[in-house]
Amino acid sequence: MKTFLLLTPGETLELDVRAPLLLWIPRFVIGGAWTLAPLFFIALLLREGTVGVFLFVVLLVSGLMFLFSSWRRFSRTRFVVTSLRVVWMHQRGVFSKDVEEMPLARLKSVQARQRGLSALFGYGKIRVETEGGARTVSGMLPRVRAIQEKILFLLAERPSVSRL
Repeated sequence: MKTFLLLTPGETLELDVRAPLLLWIPRFVIGGAWTLAPLFFIALLLREGTVGVFLFVVLLVSGLMFLFSSWRRFSRTRFVVTSLRVVWMHQRGVFSKDVEEMPLARLKSVQARQRGLSALFGYGKIRVETEGGARTVSGMLPRVRAIQEKILFLLAERPSVSRL
């Protein structure tokens, strides 16, 4: 397994949650259709000569790039809870990655937000409140209530953090 987060001495990894593949299936279906579409029309495109070949290559390469960027975003987006901090790593594109890190000692409250159809399937977002204000720190995650309980348990375990 690749190292994606360096832990400080005494810090332990408590949770490592990825966004569910189910939520990414539409992107993969669109990317697959986009990639395969030029193959179905290859005879028509090749009849057009250079322009047709150019369109074939552009459609095929752009579809492959869309699939690659979707897979990269899915595989590199995760929500991590350690014994000392909460980390949300979100791949924005091929080269851009956002990392939000909040020490547990700064957290005031943790909410699991589930709305609409996602609540029916147990998906939701984690919202935290720190001294700087409240903000949603995760995308759609499975088992958000369990994640919330784990963070609250870690907060209650720490002697320097008041109970919520």
